[in-house]
Amino acid sequence: MQLIRFISFVLLFIFWGICTYGKSRDISVEYQSYQYNQSTSTHLYNSPRVSIDKVTITGGRMDYRKESNQMIFYENIIVYSKAFLVTAEKATIDLKSSNNVFEDTTFYDQKNKLSGSAAKIEQIDQNHYVMYEAVINSCEPGDKTVLMKSSRIVYYVDDFAYTTHT
Repeated sequence: MQLIRFISFVLLFIFWGICTYGKSRDISVEYQSYQYNQSTSTHLYNSPRVSIDKVTITGGRMDYRKESNQMIFYENIIVYSKAFLVTAEKATIDLKSSNNVFEDTTFYDQKNKLSGSAAKIEQIDQNHYVMYEAVINSCEPGDKTVLMKSSRIVYYVDDFAYTTHT
């Protein structure tokens, strides 16, 4: 009987591990002031600094909507990691899907020495972005400058970029 309980416990633990694998994220939030709006079920943060895994986001204000699991940042936003820097006036961070949207942006890709600006950037996954009304230029000292300007640029951080609707 104890053996059956032990096997059941082990199987339950393995099943729990499979179900939660890859879903846990390391998130911390620092802020100057906080309010909870009961009518909209929104958590309001002033001057937030949020770390999600290895990315840090700061801004003037953040609304966290628990039911949709989204963080919406406003005003003077800076998103930075070791490889990439984005500034924006509005950012929607979807904690479920990791499909994020940045509006009125500038960016710098440290690894590929590229910078640029865009009216809107959609982050499809960690290394895949779609930029709208965008300009990308190389900024490696001593190299010739490469400029790409388009209404839609698909950009892979570790691979390449291509334009459509130029």
